Amino acid sequence: MFLLILVQLYTVPIVLKSLGASDYGLYYVVGGVVTMFSFIGGSLSSGSQRFIAYALGKDDVRLLKQTFDTTLSIYIVFAIISFVVLELAGVWFLNCQMNIPTDKLTAANWVYQFSLLAFVINLIIIPYIATVIAHERMSLFAYLSILECILKLGVAIVLQFILENQLVVYAILIFVVAILVQGIYFLYCRFHFVECRNYRLLWNSKIGMELLTYSGWNVVGSLACLLYTSPSPRDYA
Repeated sequence: MFLLILVQLYTVPIVLKSLGASDYGLYYVVGGVVTMFSFIGGSLSSGSQRFIAYALGKDDVRLLKQTFDTTLSIYIVFAIISFVVLELAGVWFLNCQMNIPTDKLTAANWVYQFSLLAFVINLIIIPYIATVIAHERMSLFAYLSILECILKLGVAIVLQFILENQLVVYAILIFVVAILVQGIYFLYCRFHFVECRNYRLLWNSKIGMELLTYSGWNVVGSLACLLYTSPSPRDYA
């Protein structure tokens, strides 16, 4: 954590200097339209970890495989629905409701699309991360966190040599970093955990309904906490 903090403290000023205050703020505002929904993925992930760990504790390979396949199927369906909704509603909100300079609108749309794709991929990979946690392979998180941080530092350094379309290039490079990190999770699980191999679209009603019910209440709790801690419009009056 100390290493990550130091690297991030060095990375942020470089990115800010390369993009400029306007583009830097635009990137995080536009990306925030998507990441605003990231609390849903975080709430669902705890349910995935619980049920995969439960099946693992039962020492039943068949139950473990059914649990993983059902969980992944739910996330794939949810990712598709999220993509369609955010693609339609988000693009409309971005182009019709947000106050973005005309000359930055094209770049803002590119940033939004890559942020949306990263969000969808992060959703689909959650069952794999939950499996890593269930198997207590915690060292993998440390290695990948360091790798991701170093890659983002590399992106910040490369960005200094980009003369045009820096905002779009930055969005693409951050997306590539996310793909690489999530791809390592995917490959690691495929090679090390039998339940992650030979995936097939599956719906086990008992496992699925229990997972959705448990995760659903987590989503409600997270949403309530988000709304409770969000500033009121009157605070800015």
